[in-house]
Amino acid sequence: MLTYIVKDLKLLLRNRTELLLLFAMPLILIAILGFALRGLLTGGGEALDIDVALIDLDDRQGAQEQLLEDLSASGMPEDAIDELSRSLQEISPARMLDQLLESDEMSGMITIHREEETEAALNGLEENRYNAVIEVPEHFTYDSLVLMIIGEGDGSSLQLTIQDEQSIYGRVMHDILNRFTETFNLETAIAREIAEEPERSMTELGQIETLTSYDPINSQQYYTAGMAVMFVLYTAATIASFANVERKSHVLDRILLSGTGAVSYLSGKWLSAMLIAFLQLIVLFGLSALVFQTFPQSSPSFWLGIVLISLVMAMSVGALGALVSAITIRQKSNAAANVFSGGVVALMAFTGGSFFPTEGLPGIIRTVGDLTPNGQGMTLYLRWIQGFEMSELLPSIYRLLLICVLLTVLAAGLYPKDKGVKG
Repeated sequence: MLTYIVKDLKLLLRNRTELLLLFAMPLILIAILGFALRGLLTGGGEALDIDVALIDLDDRQGAQEQLLEDLSASGMPEDAIDELSRSLQEISPARMLDQLLESDEMSGMITIHREEETEAALNGLEENRYNAVIEVPEHFTYDSLVLMIIGEGDGSSLQLTIQDEQSIYGRVMHDILNRFTETFNLETAIAREIAEEPERSMTELGQIETLTSYDPINSQQYYTAGMAVMFVLYTAATIASFANVERKSHVLDRILLSGTGAVSYLSGKWLSAMLIAFLQLIVLFGLSALVFQTFPQSSPSFWLGIVLISLVMAMSVGALGALVSAITIRQKSNAAANVFSGGVVALMAFTGGSFFPTEGLPGIIRTVGDLTPNGQGMTLYLRWIQGFEMSELLPSIYRLLLICVLLTVLAAGLYPKDKGVKG
């Protein structure tokens, strides 16, 4: 079996085109995509400049005064009303929205233009002066505070108007407002629970999670993982092409006639693809770190995790290489390898998230991506780079190993059992 591995490695070293595809091309794309799209993944906003018209129809001061009058008329103690009066300014939802839109994180990405009339703002949207319009409706503060403090009514809602829901500006503004309302609703629910049962602690209301101390994934890190798990798939097609050459040159016939079983030959292809894929992944991550300084905070334990994930990923590529090789020999042509490298790899890379995050895509695409080896590998690499513990990665590792086993069984089932491999 070692002979098969050495033979495939020699064939690869003699093929400069394959070497460039497997090792040079991903580094070039990492450089191009990493630098061209920097800022989009970290949310820094360097590449976005969103002009937003804000229409505020709400009477905040009048709403707070009206609420205090209603509470006093309901019989609430004066000392409680005085305490609430001092805190109303801090819990005002309109004020919290202003703080969000004018924060340092948003100021570099969003420019707020305050408009007095809805019609003027919508005209600006049609004339492309604005990318989005946010309207704070009448009684927004009053309705929201009534629901928050008393638990009555349906609350209120912000109105977002955009030209194209599929545009990057529309998605960004929708996500910002959605997260704002979700956070506000969550804090409202917690505040009401504590108000009703003061003796309950925060830990009884929900789970406390510690977020990773690592910086968010930047574009260089993202595309290092994305291009690595994409181009490693080409190794499977390369190994299958070698198998087809051996079939056409009758090397495979001589191997089988020598008494070597089909299982031994297919296992050799499995191991060759795994070893080449493993070397490819380690080289790509290592060169990315050295050339682009992709992982400045890396440690020996970090690289140990990269090696482990790369090993599991390489095993799945080995199984994939055995499968494509089995189909190639069964069909007695190189069509399977050509189709796999010419189209299937691109589709797997798209659904697996190699080109861009799949969160905004339909659920069916994300589901398909999770079923691919590169999709699971991408998840493992990104979570490890973010600082997740290895124990948190075990479910994805088990899924990747299960994919490996299924592909291996399928390869063994499709491999021709007879000697009819001539062609």
